[in-house]
Amino acid sequence: MSRIRNTLVALTATVGLGLTMTATATPAQAAPACSSNTVSCSKYWAARTNGSVAYYLKTSEHVKNLQRSLKALGYDIAVDGFYGYQTKTKLRVYQGSRRLQVNGVLDARTLAALRSGMPKAASRSTTSRSASRPSAISTTACTSNTVSCSKYWAARTNGSVAYYLKTSEHVKNLQRSLRALGYDVPATGYYGYQTKTNLRVYQRSRRLQVNGVLDARTLAALRSGSAAGSSTSRAAKAVSFASKQLGKPYIYGATGPRGYDCSGLTSSAWRAAGKSIPRTSYAQLGGLKRVSKSNLRPGDIVGFYSGGHVGIYIGGGQVIQASRPGRPIAKAKVSSMPFYTAVRPA
Repeated sequence: MSRIRNTLVALTATVGLGLTMTATATPAQAAPACSSNTVSCSKYWAARTNGSVAYYLKTSEHVKNLQRSLKALGYDIAVDGFYGYQTKTKLRVYQGSRRLQVNGVLDARTLAALRSGMPKAASRSTTSRSASRPSAISTTACTSNTVSCSKYWAARTNGSVAYYLKTSEHVKNLQRSLRALGYDVPATGYYGYQTKTNLRVYQRSRRLQVNGVLDARTLAALRSGSAAGSSTSRAAKAVSFASKQLGKPYIYGATGPRGYDCSGLTSSAWRAAGKSIPRTSYAQLGGLKRVSKSNLRPGDIVGFYSGGHVGIYIGGGQVIQASRPGRPIAKAKVSSMPFYTAVRPA
């Protein structure tokens, strides 16, 4: 009898222990701790991610928590755990709204902002912005190429919605702002290579960070009406002039307007920009300030074939050139010809 009693006691203890373990394990199977679209939820998920394991083209639980944090702030983003183009784009928008470096990277400052629970700036200032400027933008309100027009359009753009590869009215207003300062950029509304290149030229002229991004300091400079420096403005005009000659014929010894030879094109471009330079390629390359190949800027004159040929640099590793009879004026890669030297007229 005592043996049976001891067996029953042991079974009872085992069953009790099993019930206790089941009771304590149940909470671990509960639904996610935070699922609403609130700032507190955003902070909750941001505290559970890490930039060292949540980066572009990475798939991880940390990426998923970054996506949950952004989604809780109202961003339309899929929580799939993959750090792709959509995640990078939404993070860039968030960074722009907080006046952080807009790079699409979950760096220390961006993560700190998310963990502190700072929402999108737009959600806090929509009313004040609406009161301070027109709700509808008139496309004809300012059309002249003046600093005041540049300021007008810069006041109607925003870096959080005007960024690389984006198409929007804000991008168009950025282009109008640059165009009013003399930059050769069409107001298409698409933030492509040409817009990025012209913005880089503007940033360099203002001694800003040259990144082609409409960051807070660049936008502030445009809104304050700070025009490009005179030398950079002339370079932009020279590039613009050369661009308008594309397709015209090569004519030996000609300086326009029907056609040009190589040095006739470069000298005419700079004359149109208000700077007189020597007529021949050898005189240009020998008499102007030399610059290295790695330091080329739009407007520089690039020499090839031991100085017997020149073209005008337009950025992106390309020149506009009048090459030889039978070929129209066209763009060409710097790397397609033997580089000799380069000079900067202004």
